[in-house]
Amino acid sequence: GETGDGLSVRGLQASYDRTAVWEQVSFSAPRGQITAITGHNGAGKTTLARCLCGLMKEKTGTILWDGKPLRRTERRRKAFLIMQDVNLQLFADSVLAEAQLGNGANEMEAMAALERMDLAQYVQAHPLALSGGQKQRLAIVDGCLSGKELLIFDEPTSGLDYAHMLEVSCLLRELAERGLCVLVITHDGEFLRESGAQGACRFGVHVTLGETRLAGILAHLAEALPEITVRASIHNSRETERMILQNELDFAVVDNVTVSPHYLVEPLGGEELAA
Repeated sequence: GETGDGLSVRGLQASYDRTAVWEQVSFSAPRGQITAITGHNGAGKTTLARCLCGLMKEKTGTILWDGKPLRRTERRRKAFLIMQDVNLQLFADSVLAEAQLGNGANEMEAMAALERMDLAQYVQAHPLALSGGQKQRLAIVDGCLSGKELLIFDEPTSGLDYAHMLEVSCLLRELAERGLCVLVITHDGEFLRESGAQGACRFGVHVTLGETRLAGILAHLAEALPEITVRASIHNSRETERMILQNELDFAVVDNVTVSPHYLVEPLGGEELAA
């Protein structure tokens, strides 16, 4: 697909009740690839998604599209968020009507997308009568038919069995190949491996842990992501950024410094390292 600058985030900070959720977040999510966002519960991943979509106002920082600052109103027009709780975004009185709601898709296009997500037999059912996994897949259909350039999926494989997880992974790769900017918030290691194995998802890591934990983290990543060469840098941030730009690193693990060009990863917890 066509690639371009896509989404860039510079020095972003968000707060609730004057308490910072996170600060100085900077990363890029180019068009034409999947960018994964992961981290422990409560780290602020969904808050980041809401800021990127214009649903929440950031305290400081800049969000850009193709190098130009993007106001909140413009973000709401450009982005589509598939929420973690999909009950909050299913409004129509039938599955087919939901697939066509507000997006201009004709019945043939809607039916093709529903069939892709194994929902064609439920076209007359009420969306809220579906199972949790079926609702999740219907919300993914909504995102795919939205016509938006920036698609953000918040835990898209929650409640899905392995076969449907593979189908969602394949669908997201196709969206990226069409030149869209695809962001995925996920804890699903199987999903990350499946996306990464197809070359559509690049990985970088930011870990706020000392060097004594570095070897164990790298061993875990090498086992989880065998298709990606695992190398690490514990140089200063400027040297690490140079190495990334020159493609000398697939990703970097650096104490207290975010250096990944494409992938925001919040601090890994022990339970994730053992997963």
